Amino acid sequence: MIVDPAAAVALIVSIAVIVYAVVNVAIVIVAALDWSITEIRRRREQRRQRELLRRETEHELMQIEADATAAVRRIETAFVAAQQALRSGHSPVSRVEELP
Repeated sequence: MIVDPAAAVALIVSIAVIVYAVVNVAIVIVAALDWSITEIRRRREQRRQRELLRRETEHELMQIEADATAAVRRIETAFVAAQQALRSGHSPVSRVEELP
């Protein structure tokens, strides 16, 4: 048991300083954890957005490729028709004009 009042005050102040330091350390740890969780969520959302953009881009590229393939087929068909028309002695223009 402490009889000296100055020693009692010093002990109380020491305990208060230790409690204050522990609370501050706990606050710093909680803030670091909060920042870490926020950063993980932000990165996860960025990853999700990149994947969504990649899928949309992939779909658009597939559509462009399909459209280009169809256009090439139409051009090839028109070219073959023009070649056949030239071989048969008919101009492709006159052939089109003959159509009703």
